[in-house]
Amino acid sequence: MEPTTDSQPNPQLSGRVADYARVLAGNPPIALSLVKNGLNRATAWDFEMALEYEVEAQARCLGTHDFREAMAAWMQKRDARCDGR
Repeated sequence: MEPTTDSQPNPQLSGRVADYARVLAGNPPIALSLVKNGLNRATAWDFEMALEYEVEAQARCLGTHDFREAMAAWMQKRDARCDGR
C-alpha cells in the first residue's frame, strides 16, 4: 500500500467536529485563550519562561468569575456556566 496525501470524506467528521465545538464552547473562554496562547509560544520558551507564564495564567484565572462559578458548580455537582468574566 502506497502512502497517500489524498483526503477522503468522512461522513461522521462534521458531527464529531460539531460535538467537540460544543464541548469547547462550554468551557471558560479566558482559560482556553490562555492555554492556546501558551501552546502557541511554548516552542520558543525555556522551562523558566514557561513556568513564569503558567504562574501568571493561573493567577489571572483564579481572579475570574468563571473560576468562582466552576468551583461552585463542582461543589454542587453540576455543570458550570462560564461566560468569560
